[in-house]
Amino acid sequence: MHRATSILLSLSLIAGPLCADQIRAAFDVGSGQTKITVAVVDESTGRPQQVLFSEETVVLVGHDFKKSKNGILSDAILSELKNVLVRYCDIAKGLGAEEMAGVATAVFRESKNGGEFVQKVKDELGIGLKLISQAEEGRLGFLTAVAASGRQSHEVIAWDSGGGSFQITTEGEAGLCVYEGPLGASKVLAAIVEKVQGRDFTKVQTANPASLDDIKALHKIIQNVLKPPAKDLQVKLANPAVEVIAIGGPYCPFQIATLAIGNATFNKQQVWQAIEKLAGLTDEGLAHFPEPEMVLPRLTLVHAVMDHFGISQVRYTPTVGSTLGILMTVHFWEGALLLK
Repeated sequence: MHRATSILLSLSLIAGPLCADQIRAAFDVGSGQTKITVAVVDESTGRPQQVLFSEETVVLVGHDFKKSKNGILSDAILSELKNVLVRYCDIAKGLGAEEMAGVATAVFRESKNGGEFVQKVKDELGIGLKLISQAEEGRLGFLTAVAASGRQSHEVIAWDSGGGSFQITTEGEAGLCVYEGPLGASKVLAAIVEKVQGRDFTKVQTANPASLDDIKALHKIIQNVLKPPAKDLQVKLANPAVEVIAIGGPYCPFQIATLAIGNATFNKQQVWQAIEKLAGLTDEGLAHFPEPEMVLPRLTLVHAVMDHFGISQVRYTPTVGSTLGILMTVHFWEGALLLK
């Protein structure tokens, strides 16, 4: 108890103190899932005192973008996403939320109308949604990973992997060091369907049944895209006292690995053994996993990244996106629209 409290207090100093004791709703609008956490926030530390509601909903915005021929998110997917946000707003207000803020990530940066949608959410729903960079994603993921893991910040490498990108973040000599991974689950799925299997992703959004040769080809594609890590990250990865903490919810690659392996702490060999076991199965054969069409692409991404960075072991710590880090970051709440 004391250890967790001290870590959260140190994190609040990184994030900056908040000025009021309020109920806040934090949103993390990603490429594959939309997340919310409503919490009572401590006035002096900025950390959540009590979580009142926390949930995520699948909205496959990344899939929609990969199917697009003109770089524009469809009206249908944006309508679906807005309906989820409206429901979450109603829940937050019903719980007494006084402020609502959050982030929009990879797919909204890349799509031509993503920024327009973010502004529309601000104007129509009163959510202080910000379109953030990958570096900011990494920072929020790091705050969330340290708080959720119960470890000191210098002992953690945070790994957050979404539908459109991933970030690996740790403390370096000059501050936080963020590796900005260009791939996420939707992009990797599209790569195996189009580049490996030669099919049209606008018509087929599953690679199953994917052969082991398909997986190996996808693995090579991923490896070719990844760049070497910065020196600070290399040093931390080589330090046995530092732990790689992977975060995310029930649909993230690390939860899939946990389900496939049977343990929330796993190594690269165990991930590959799971891939070998599941290769060749249909969507129906993988139906005991969430989003069966994404199982093998997600596991392949995890394995390829571990292989590329020389990550020996990962501990998955469930979180609702990076909403905890958002709650603890002062600039999301400065000047936020008061709801009462």
